[in-house]
Amino acid sequence: QIIGKWTSALDKLKKGDKIGIRGPYGNSFSIKKNTCVLGGGVGMASVSTLIDKLENPLIINGARDKQHLIYLKRYKNNMIITTDDGSFSRKCFTTDILKEQLKNNLKQVKQVVFWGVLICLAVYLLFSTLIIGISGTATSRDGISSLSDHFGELILFIGYVFGIITTFTSFIALGLTVKKLFWYDYHLPKIVAWSLASFIPLGLFVIGLQDFIGVIGITGAVMLGLDGVLVTLVYLSMKRRQKPANYIKLKMLGSSLIVLLSVGVVLQIFYTINGY
Repeated sequence: QIIGKWTSALDKLKKGDKIGIRGPYGNSFSIKKNTCVLGGGVGMASVSTLIDKLENPLIINGARDKQHLIYLKRYKNNMIITTDDGSFSRKCFTTDILKEQLKNNLKQVKQVVFWGVLICLAVYLLFSTLIIGISGTATSRDGISSLSDHFGELILFIGYVFGIITTFTSFIALGLTVKKLFWYDYHLPKIVAWSLASFIPLGLFVIGLQDFIGVIGITGAVMLGLDGVLVTLVYLSMKRRQKPANYIKLKMLGSSLIVLLSVGVVLQIFYTINGY
C-alpha cells in the first residue's frame, strides 16, 4: 500500500533490485494461550510472525474493502474477516467482532478496568499522604524538594531523576494522544495536529509562563478536558442511536460532565494566569 515516500520508492523496485533492511524495532510479543489477534489491512503484516508462533489463535482480519484484505489463504482456519463496506464477509469493524467474543467475559473486563483505576488512585493517594505527612505545611508544589530537609540531597536527586523520566514519557504518551485527537477527531491537517500537540507547552513558556508546574497544569487541564468532552460526546452519540430507555438521564449526566470539564479548563487557565 503506497502511503509515503518510502512505500512509493519501494513500489518502483523491480525483481532483483537490492534493498537494505535494519531491525527488528519496537517491543516483542508475549506468547500466550487463548489469544485473539486483531489486524487491519496491511497492519496484518506486523502481527503475522506472532500468529505463526501462537497455538490456534483467533484471528480477526479487517479492512476497508476486499481489495485491502491480505493473508486470506495463509490463515484459513479460525479467522473471522470483516470489511467496512461489506464487499467481503461481514460488514462491521474488527472491534465489533472482539466485543462479541468478549461478551461472555464482560464481567472480567469490567473488573480489570475497575481494579486498574483503583490501584492507580491508591498509589496517588499513598504518595500524596506520605509527602504531606512528612513535610506538613512546608510541602513544596513539586512535592519532592521539601523532602531534602528530612532525607538530604540524595533523595532530592533520585526524585528529580524519576520525575524527569516520568514527565518525559508522559508528555510523549499525552502528545501522541492529543495529536491523534486533533488529527482524527477534529480533522486538522497532520502537521497542524502535531504542532499543536508538541509546541503548546513551549509556546506557554515563551510568552512568560515559565513555572514548570503551571505549564504542566494548564497543558494537562486543557488537553485532557478536550479529550474528556470529546469522549462524552461520542458516548452520547452512540447511546442516541441505540435509544435506551434511560437516554434522557444519560444525556443530562453527560451534559453535566461536559460543563464540569469546561469549567475545570477555564478555572485552570484563570488560576495559572493570575499566579495562584
